[in-house]
Amino acid sequence: MSPLATIDPIVVHRFEEFLPYGLRNGLKKGEQVCIMGAVNIAARGLSLELGIRDVTDSAECAAKRPSSLAIQLNDRPWTSPTARAAGLRRLGLALLGSQGIDESAWARDFCNRFIAEILPATFRRVAGLKAFEGDAIVGELNAAADQLAAGTIDVARAAAVTARKARAVACRVRDEKWSSYYAAAAAAAAADAAADAAYAAFWGLSSHERDEVLTNIANLAADTIERAKAAAPR
Repeated sequence: MSPLATIDPIVVHRFEEFLPYGLRNGLKKGEQVCIMGAVNIAARGLSLELGIRDVTDSAECAAKRPSSLAIQLNDRPWTSPTARAAGLRRLGLALLGSQGIDESAWARDFCNRFIAEILPATFRRVAGLKAFEGDAIVGELNAAADQLAAGTIDVARAAAVTARKARAVACRVRDEKWSSYYAAAAAAAAADAAADAAYAAFWGLSSHERDEVLTNIANLAADTIERAKAAAPR
């Protein structure tokens, strides 16, 4: 299945058959599978009724680097299997037929847009944590968020310095919940490795906010995969 191939509606139908059951963290249990399990089964033209046993988290029709991101997103702590299925639907459909795209170009596109579109809101959320109330780090985090809108690796690296300072501040706040520490630590990891930083400030958010962040990242990944498909040589 090439990036330019028209996806058979049956394959799309097979994939979407799994969504009402929810997607799970893990390959398969009963009628639930993970995102890549659903892509794998659908691409092979199979369905739940066939008693599938050989489910894997790889699919020949899907590009490897976007698939790896899909697995990471799948395994995050969504509020429910149903929320996971809803949030990953567009990404799963985009993965079908993505094998053969320029994965390096896709990674650059995703990384730049991730920095510009996801990280600024993440840093602002970290700045709003109770652990930082009244501290000068709040202004620095918000300034970093403004700079991240440029979407470059250089501004992400600069933001990493601020994120590390935030982590140090959080460590000093002894009476604050551990979630604040994890939020600042995650933000530092985000700015250090922007393309892999999909989960910054995760532990500082409510469960439904986590679903929203994960869905936004998955939809961004889907958008960039479709752009990569469109750019593939004809």
